Order: sequence, then C-alpha cells, then structure tokens
Amino acid sequence: MAGDIEGDVPCLSHGSASPCGRQREMEDTVAVRPELIGESQLRRGAMVYDFFGVYDGHGGDMVARACRERLHLALATEVEKRRWCSSAAVAVEEEEGWREAIGACFAKVDEEVLLIGTTEEAEGRTVGSMAVVAVVGEQQIVVGNCGDSRAVLSRGGAAVPLSHDHKGCN
Repeated sequence: MAGDIEGDVPCLSHGSASPCGRQREMEDTVAVRPELIGESQLRRGAMVYDFFGVYDGHGGDMVARACRERLHLALATEVEKRRWCSSAAVAVEEEEGWREAIGACFAKVDEEVLLIGTTEEAEGRTVGSMAVVAVVGEQQIVVGNCGDSRAVLSRGGAAVPLSHDHKGCN
C-alpha cells in the first residue's frame, strides 16, 4: 500500500549552516556521524547513538578540521573501552562512563593537535578551536563541550541549556 513504511526509519533530522562572518576564511566546521556508537561498542541491549559536532576555529581552521576528523573516532574508542550497558540499574555507571569517555576523547585529540601544531604551524601562531558535541540516542542525549559555545535543546519552543561555557576563569 502506498505510504506504508517498512522497517526502521531514522527519525532524527539535522541540518547546519555556516556563514563566514567577519573572517576572510571559514574557520568553523561540523561533523555528523550517524550510528557512530552501537551495540558493538556497548553491552547487549544498548541503543545506537548518532554523533554531532560543531567546531569553531580560532586563529585558523587547522584545529577545527582536526577535531572534525578525529573527535568522533576518539569518542567511539573511549566508549568501546568502557562497555557499559543502557539500563536503569547502571544509570550512574553509564553517566560516569560518558563523562570519562568525553573527557578522555577531548584530551586525546588535544594531544594529537599539539603534535600536528608543532609540525604544520611552525610559524608559532596561536590556533585552537572550541568544540561542542552531542551524542544522540533514542532516549538519551549526551553533550560535551570545551570553549565558549553551547548546546541548547528546544523543548516546546523554549530553549533548554545543555552545557555551560568554558572560559579562562572556569
């Protein structure tokens, strides 16, 4: 019958727009990785998670590009190391696991970028990027950020903050 849908259909839609702003060159980038984390990384019964990242380059796009190419892979590796399951009985374990995995993947990519910077940016420019990422499952959203950008959820048309800015004082 026309209009019937068979099988699972992803219900999450997304989009992005990146105006260049005042800079001569675009320093920002995004990453979308559907089904980045699934049952192979988590224990049995776990859900599939999509990855979304926004990277705001500072002083150039080198670090933002490195984050776009590496951060999701580092996160998948960190999640696989921990292999928790998604059940109410281990909610605290899972929350701490996500916190550790996101912190570790940010630190790993930071180390990698420092090595790249010593070889590619020999001129001594200070470059960097803020990063805000969301890992979205069927019933859960996990957010991590570093820098002055934030994640916001629209709930009934109202903005609900999901993260806090990181600045030099915090």
